[in-house]
Amino acid sequence: MQRSRRALLHRRALEKVIIGRSRFYKVSLSLVFVLWGFVFLISLWFSRGDGHRDGSTASPVGLSTWNESKLDRDEHSDSVELKKQADLVYSSEGVCTNDVETSSLNGELLSEENVDQASAEGSAIYDSAVADQPESDKSGSGVKHEIDAPKNGRLPRAAPLGLDEFKSKTFSSKSKSLIGLAGSIKHRVEPGGTEYNYASAAKGAKVLAFNKEAKGASNIISRDKDKYLRNPCSAEEKFVDIELSEETLVDTIKIGNLEHYSSNLRDFELLGSLVYPTDEWVKLGNFTAANIKLAQRFDLDVPKWVRYIKLKLLNHYGSEFYCTVSVIEIYGVDAVERMLEDLISVESGAYVSDGVTVDQKPVTSHSDSPEGDDFFDINKEMEPQAAVESNVNNEVIKNDVPDPIKEVLHQQGSRMPGDTVLKILMQKVRSLDFSLSLLERYLEESNLRYGSIFKEFDRDMDGKELELQKIKENMRNLLESQEVIAKDVNNLMSWQSLVSVQLDNLVRDNAILRSEVEKVGEKQVSVDNKGAVIFVVCVLFSLLALARLFIDILVEKQEVAVLNDKESGEINATAASETITIKRYSRSEKLEASLAGVRASIREAARVRNLTSTHEDPDYVPQGPIYRNANAFHRSYLEMERLFKIYVYQEGDPPIFHNGPCKSIYSTEGMFIHEMEMDNTYKTTNPDDALVYFLPFSVVMLVQYLYEAESQSTESIGRAVVDYVNVISDKHPFWNRSLGADHFMLSCHDWGPRTSSYVPQLYHKSIRVLCNANTSEGFNPSKDVSFPEIHLRTGETKGLLGGLSPSGRSVLAFFAGRLHGHIRYLLLNEWKEKDQDVQVYDQLPNGVSYESMLKQSKFCLCPSGYEVASPRIVEAIYAECVP
Repeated sequence: MQRSRRALLHRRALEKVIIGRSRFYKVSLSLVFVLWGFVFLISLWFSRGDGHRDGSTASPVGLSTWNESKLDRDEHSDSVELKKQADLVYSSEGVCTNDVETSSLNGELLSEENVDQASAEGSAIYDSAVADQPESDKSGSGVKHEIDAPKNGRLPRAAPLGLDEFKSKTFSSKSKSLIGLAGSIKHRVEPGGTEYNYASAAKGAKVLAFNKEAKGASNIISRDKDKYLRNPCSAEEKFVDIELSEETLVDTIKIGNLEHYSSNLRDFELLGSLVYPTDEWVKLGNFTAANIKLAQRFDLDVPKWVRYIKLKLLNHYGSEFYCTVSVIEIYGVDAVERMLEDLISVESGAYVSDGVTVDQKPVTSHSDSPEGDDFFDINKEMEPQAAVESNVNNEVIKNDVPDPIKEVLHQQGSRMPGDTVLKILMQKVRSLDFSLSLLERYLEESNLRYGSIFKEFDRDMDGKELELQKIKENMRNLLESQEVIAKDVNNLMSWQSLVSVQLDNLVRDNAILRSEVEKVGEKQVSVDNKGAVIFVVCVLFSLLALARLFIDILVEKQEVAVLNDKESGEINATAASETITIKRYSRSEKLEASLAGVRASIREAARVRNLTSTHEDPDYVPQGPIYRNANAFHRSYLEMERLFKIYVYQEGDPPIFHNGPCKSIYSTEGMFIHEMEMDNTYKTTNPDDALVYFLPFSVVMLVQYLYEAESQSTESIGRAVVDYVNVISDKHPFWNRSLGADHFMLSCHDWGPRTSSYVPQLYHKSIRVLCNANTSEGFNPSKDVSFPEIHLRTGETKGLLGGLSPSGRSVLAFFAGRLHGHIRYLLLNEWKEKDQDVQVYDQLPNGVSYESMLKQSKFCLCPSGYEVASPRIVEAIYAECVP
């Protein structure tokens, strides 16, 4: 009795120690796994969690099936018979069901939530441990996977993992699953179902900075599609900095130009940052837009978290002056939405059906190992406490915490309240704590049960590995032998090819030698034949020399007789042969002689290097340093007045010929034609006295009377010029004599070069006096002449000449004109209404005269427009303003 009593007391003391250790062990493990759970939640915050690993299941958690198979007893071995164990199967609806038999070692009753979390954290690692197990057919009540045992009755080599290795594998599997999920982003949507635009001014987005040429930058984040960001296409480094409404994981950008009369965006670059201002922008991507007037979507290759974006406009389509952007929209998901999405996806599987119950039927395990029996008894003693903890946890989950997923589903299109988020977090922590404790106990039991079996497997596999190493070594030796044989074969083949090449060379040399010997024989025969021929030729030449000598003697005698006859008749022929010759000079020779005299007089005058000319002239005497040589210039000018004559063809009738505009921007063209018709200083009526010939047609009048605006063709103008040149070339000899080189035309119209191109000789050889002296349109400075242009509104220069003295001019610089060309646009953009000394206008104010402003200014700006011809330079000189 005393021995039984001592045994009972000893047993009770041992139970207290075991229970105390177990409680301390559970409390410490609970604290560890609670901390681990918070780390796991933080990882969920920054990623998409471990849901949808392969994209083929509806479960957001992505659990794998945990298979514990039935091993049949082999007929030819004495292996251990293992009973059926539990299969935790994750159904397609996301609910963890347990319709098969479970091991009695885990007598705890698992709730839906606990099994869910246990499977979520452990199934991936357990799958790797039993990866060699083949899949079995599905049963009606659940899914059972049976492992076909090998013929020797042994289990697969992979053993259940220890606790430390299980934890490290779990974290590594989570990181891999997170990497696989980086590319899938579900955009945040508004209550109406449309995508949430984080770059909308209505949501709080702002434009922070843009290039100085940009106008209306804030329009691209507004809802008004009729407004837009406008940039000159010629501007450099066009950009816009935008602050998004929230810190966002940017996935998609939508950009477009809806303005029809502008150039479309082509290439652009998108940068991002979490702080502003910053010098380190993260590149989100380079994109190329299509040339359409619609908004276009572009997906980022790698979504990134940003709060600020920089849009760089690199280039554009077309040649419009302005490049515009109408809209830009940013889509993605913010941090709160991303966290809620992950939490809802993880928890929704556990709360889909509240009515599903989990039944676990304990099954006795018949193990031959005594250690297994002891472990079974310990677990049986731990069953009540685990069951109580499970019931308490289930009660807290089911009674204290309302269904947060249902609350979220009722709030479609809106944010989840903060208390609901905390409920979900607390519920997840409790579930993780209990589930991970179950996993730990199961893994420890599995290690104890299968450790001895797997040790034997390890020994067998070591032997197999040794044999495999030997096989690999043999195969390596065979491969090396094969390589040596292949190398020898290649050497033999190369030697064979070398020998064949040498034989071919010998045959070829032998053939060449034979042909050379035959040629030498032929040459020897020809030399023998040539000897006889040379002898015959020498005889013939000797005979010819004798005949020539005889003939020379006869000719010499004849010449002596003739000379005697000439001496007798020389005196009589002298008087008759003396005659007077008068040479007639041609027109060109006379002209050249007169021009030679002019050149000589100019060279003589150039020897005098005074600042004032020494020649007398009642009209004007050049003087001052403006002339390179005032005396030579004056002499040249006087000779021009004396000799230079122009013949004006009389063919053609007004208004197209012998007429021109005198009160327009082309006034100089009409004034010149008028002066040539009326003046007699340079004009001559004798074409033989003229140095040059004038074609008196007006391009302005040709355009006015012959051009048809509807046809957009100048063929009628060209035909008129061609017909006129044909008339004068048929009637007069002067055009054909020089092919038009001494003829000239005059035009101040922009179409002057194009009009002359219809007659190739007029375009390439004649002198063209042009106001539009543009080399890109064929102006040749070596033969053509630039002609000044001025706008005479009254047909006279009265009132245009002179102005105030420099001290009386109050305006430093002045310009007024329309926006023709990009230079004027830049001038107005920089100076308009910005400085009283520099007055720049695109349209003069009422009551201000253009001529009076010229006379009040010291400098008159003359920026080029679309053409090089401009009356501004002549107007500035007339007003004594520096152009």
